[in-house]
Amino acid sequence: MTTTNETKTWIVTGASPGLGPALAAGEHVIGTARQADRFDGLDVRYGDQPLSVEHDVRDTGGAAAVVQRALEVFGRVDVLHTARQSPVYDEVVGAARANMAEADGVREGDPARAARVIRDVLDAHDAPLRLPLGAEAVRNLTRVYRGALDDVGKRASVSGSADFPGMPPAVRAF
Repeated sequence: MTTTNETKTWIVTGASPGLGPALAAGEHVIGTARQADRFDGLDVRYGDQPLSVEHDVRDTGGAAAVVQRALEVFGRVDVLHTARQSPVYDEVVGAARANMAEADGVREGDPARAARVIRDVLDAHDAPLRLPLGAEAVRNLTRVYRGALDDVGKRASVSGSADFPGMPPAVRAF
């Protein structure tokens, strides 16, 4: 199978049956799930879209095989939300995983709507590196970022005192 410049190849880990087909409507999608039978019947409805691969996202060692499968079938991977594991985040990630396990089957997010949002944002000329999806994500990130900004504000004076006296502030965008 080949891809065109207009068609992107996605790997969606922990995909739900709703997200994969929504993206597969115009894209090549490799959807992973701990149990590939979650995608049963999709091949009848969507042909070879999406390609379902059994993979537990906790198996970081097996992730390369998922990418390799995508390359074998579609020749490339264009979209892949990946991060290096860091012990700094183990406590937070562990808490998030526990929370997600508790919420299994009780999610407010609509996979089809999420797929449309991702597709629209990806096509934008100023597509972000990260995109929070859902009101809960926006609410939580807003709280965390505000807290971080408050912390910076509390220390702005002492932080600024590290500059050479009398030097104008640098104007750099990053």
